[in-house]
Amino acid sequence: MGFYQVKSSALVKRYVHEIGSGFIQSLLDPVSGNTISLSHISFIVNADLLSHALPPLVFVCADAKLCLAAIAEGLVTDNPNLHP
Repeated sequence: MGFYQVKSSALVKRYVHEIGSGFIQSLLDPVSGNTISLSHISFIVNADLLSHALPPLVFVCADAKLCLAAIAEGLVTDNPNLHP
């Protein structure tokens, strides 16, 4: 169970079979208990989540450069293309 912010490029993998599709389908499975949001930019700071005893936000994006930018801003990231 976790909180995931999914960029549209990753969300497409829910409907198109390609590298990372299985990973996205497992994230979106209702049985997983995950909370998913779709957004361009995150204004949530993981420190704020942790201070309220919530798990950190994971930014899911299939764009490696955007993942690196998110990491530079202090976000935890996951690239569905790394889950064949």
